[in-house]
Amino acid sequence: MQLDYKEQESLRKYLLGSLPPGEIGALEERLLTDAVFYDELLMVEDGLIDQYLSGEQSPAERESFEAHFALAPERQQKVRFARALKKYVSSTNEAEAKDVIIAEPSSSELVSVADPESQRPFFPFLQRNPILAYSLAATFVLVIGIVSWTTLNRSGSHEPGQVLAVVLTPGLSRSVDGGEIKKISIPPGTDTLELQLELPKAEYATYRAEVLRSDRTMVSMIGGLRPATATANKSITVPMSASLFKRDDYSVKLGGKRPDGVYEDVASYVFRVLN
Repeated sequence: MQLDYKEQESLRKYLLGSLPPGEIGALEERLLTDAVFYDELLMVEDGLIDQYLSGEQSPAERESFEAHFALAPERQQKVRFARALKKYVSSTNEAEAKDVIIAEPSSSELVSVADPESQRPFFPFLQRNPILAYSLAATFVLVIGIVSWTTLNRSGSHEPGQVLAVVLTPGLSRSVDGGEIKKISIPPGTDTLELQLELPKAEYATYRAEVLRSDRTMVSMIGGLRPATATANKSITVPMSASLFKRDDYSVKLGGKRPDGVYEDVASYVFRVLN
């Protein structure tokens, strides 16, 4: 069953963190109960990765992709593998092109080269749908992808940076007299800012965090958060790219997901980035 444009666009906005909050609960509920809808989510996810690597996204979409979509570790792995595979396919095509230039074909072969049918790649679907190629070719290029990924990591171009963990307590407001706002200095080389939000009560199985700048513009909205159970004090960990934060005051609005899929306010947090 092919989804209509509106449904596909809703999935796209959901993955990029731009779906209106009132629509998230129903969409997530459908993802849990509708296998076809979930398969479509994976296809939209692959499409976003392909557009990102091909530079086809607008600046706003690229920012949302990096700030929201690519935060999940499993998606980071898919992006890395797709990048490595894309590089391998590109280098293979370049090598084949050089072979055609170096060769000295006979007159009959020249006619064959000029024939569009003879110029089709061995796997024509690679050009029509690169993301489909990533999935189908994975079985026989997995080793190459892993080697390329390892090489990239060793070269330092994709080596993960440091993680700065910051504990935030709920209820602090800028207007509270004598209240000391949490101040953060992000060291150079920090890749991830990990906000650890202490919970007043662990009443919900799933939470959502909205991070806002001082002018109330949204930095990111992350759903599917679950409380840590390893510690006595329940808390929610919100990993975010450190590059999103500049010198400013920020607030975090935490919502808990009710059984009916609606999020209700749980707590708010405030912190200040000094650099």
